Amino acid sequence: MGIRLFSSILREFRESAELSRHELAEMAEVSFKSIIAWEQGIRSPGALELAKLCRALAVPCATFNEALLAVDPPPPATLKKKRRGRPPKSVREGGGDDVSE
Repeated sequence: MGIRLFSSILREFRESAELSRHELAEMAEVSFKSIIAWEQGIRSPGALELAKLCRALAVPCATFNEALLAVDPPPPATLKKKRRGRPPKSVREGGGDDVSE
């Protein structure tokens, strides 16, 4: 998840719930410093902390995830490219541990 995007979504949900950072921290049973760090994009919450935030904000976790995915879609799967060309010198010269003797 993009940490900067998470921070703006968290702030948006907190402000729409008309909660201060202190109030959210108390309701979510997390530290005030954690709320600040999450809203500033310094770090992101773990799964348990995220669940506590959702409960305190009265926002289903699915709604939070949808907001994140709408802004920050997951990257497409990338496949490792196969190496083309000549094999390494040790393979060409028969070096290495060859147990087929």
